[in-house]
Amino acid sequence: MPRFRFRLDSLLKLRRTEEDRARVGFLWALREVRLKEAEILDAIRQREEAKTRARDESAGDEATGAIDMEALLRSRRHINFLYERIVEKRGELASLRPSLEEARGAYRRAVMRRSAVEKLREARLEEHEREEERRERRDLDEVGVVGFLRGRTGGPAGENRPAAGGER
Repeated sequence: MPRFRFRLDSLLKLRRTEEDRARVGFLWALREVRLKEAEILDAIRQREEAKTRARDESAGDEATGAIDMEALLRSRRHINFLYERIVEKRGELASLRPSLEEARGAYRRAVMRRSAVEKLREARLEEHEREEERRERRDLDEVGVVGFLRGRTGGPAGENRPAAGGER
């Protein structure tokens, strides 16, 4: 049986390489988005902690009735700084989304191109296997015919043997 040889194997290898590169590009873009989201969540957590601390400090001062304006202003500046940082990070995240979608689209296209070549390879392989089965059946039929003829004539094909009940 001749070995199956797909003429577009080099193209398939290229498509797989393109898919791997596109996947890596997509994963890097996704990683950047996830890191930015984590930074935003961390800044939100820090802001909420600062708000809680500011409330606790002002509640402690209510017992004496005195308000430490410096501490209050300092905590408000810190909270506002964190808010601005959150807004800035959200803007950075929004600017990363188009590149993520572009990388996702490139990865999908690469998967489709590789898949198309693989489907073609599978179809050609099935065609090759069917052809090999036909050849094998043809060869087996030929062997069977030769065996039948040998058995009928009593020797190698082509020799005549008198039929039973005929001339002796």
